[in-house]
Amino acid sequence: MKNFRLSQLVLVNPKAKPSESSAISRSMHGRDVLESAKTVDCIEKALENSDLSVGFTAKSFFEDKILRTPVNLRELSAKLKGKTGSVALVFGRESSGLSNKELKQCDLTCVIPSNPDYATLNISHACAIVFFELFSGGFGKKLPLADKNTKQTIFDSFSDLVSSTKFDFKRPQVMSTAFKRVLNKSLMTQREANVIASVFSRLCEKEKQKNKKNSQ
Repeated sequence: MKNFRLSQLVLVNPKAKPSESSAISRSMHGRDVLESAKTVDCIEKALENSDLSVGFTAKSFFEDKILRTPVNLRELSAKLKGKTGSVALVFGRESSGLSNKELKQCDLTCVIPSNPDYATLNISHACAIVFFELFSGGFGKKLPLADKNTKQTIFDSFSDLVSSTKFDFKRPQVMSTAFKRVLNKSLMTQREANVIASVFSRLCEKEKQKNKKNSQ
């Protein structure tokens, strides 16, 4: 983390407190990162202040009957180029990685290209590869990423539109999930998100007025 100008470390249910861990004696010039690490008891708390959360995994999984395919690390780096914001890079356990439930909490999932016959990397190696790729790709400059609240407004408005229209959607939740995944993969900027949120807000209001008029 120190090598690539990262300083905010959050540990979820660690086996030992950073100050009591044997890692302190091996942290060298990165000791300040470890000593200032925040400890939380669940992944939700770790992600609550992030504009974008990316879970790293070696495989795809199904969520609400939709195959959730990870983005490639190079693709993630390219999309983040020239942008800034609070991005949570989520890594799992050394032994078993992140569970499907934990990955579901992340906005995106990402995979490091590797040998398909042995795709799992040691966590320290995985972190170094990801940090280097994002650092050299130019993340942290110019355009702010869409914040969590604005994105949630868009997702909620979309769900409201789906539920308020008279179309016979058999699986509205699947549709909302698919929309959310597509939007998250776009890594839209705050300005883009504001425009989209405004459009959806007006559409929702128009749909409510229409339904109110038809019910009279």
